[in-house]
Amino acid sequence: MKMRKGPRVLLFGGYPGAGKTTQIGLLSQTTEITVLSAGNILRQETKKGTSLGQMFLECSSKGLRAPDHVVCGILAPHIRLLLSRGTGSLLSDGFPKSAPQLKFLEDLCSSLVAGMIYLDAPEEVLVGRAGSRRHCEKCGPVRGGGDFCVTCGNPVLVRYDDDAETVRSRLRSYAQGNQEVVEVLEMRRTLVRVDATREVGAVSESVNAAYRQLTGNRN
Repeated sequence: MKMRKGPRVLLFGGYPGAGKTTQIGLLSQTTEITVLSAGNILRQETKKGTSLGQMFLECSSKGLRAPDHVVCGILAPHIRLLLSRGTGSLLSDGFPKSAPQLKFLEDLCSSLVAGMIYLDAPEEVLVGRAGSRRHCEKCGPVRGGGDFCVTCGNPVLVRYDDDAETVRSRLRSYAQGNQEVVEVLEMRRTLVRVDATREVGAVSESVNAAYRQLTGNRN
């Protein structure tokens, strides 16, 4: 398949609770790549009360994957804005989650994605992690314990979609669509799996190695 000219786009994959937010934060500290956090953007859209945001909320609150046109419609202007800044590289967290979304992203960027770093972890680990996650309405995911955000001081809560039943439903929904993207990138030989059950530092080392492999950056 011939590569089209355009910005270099790298994906970060893995089931909810695999540790993507933590590892992307660490990776962004050592690289100049721009991060697209799809989950944060989608949640912000639900708070605005737009028609697309309400459609997304209705699905996500039940652990279902929102239709592709809803997700792409919400994210498109944000992706265009990031690309217009001319950084040349984009790391996408949580998008795309289906083959049509992948095609949409590649058409929008006029470039095939460079590949995906995929965090692997079994279901029971993911359910346990999701139940312990905390979220600040202002700052997003919060690391560590405590009842208040260490950044802004606001109360932190369990995310509305992190109860065990909803998490399991979300994992099934995620698998149904995301497997399409995984299969496409595996066929292209541009998917690198990382064992996400290890401690954060060990996972980070593997993530950095995968990043260098997929981007050709040897630094």
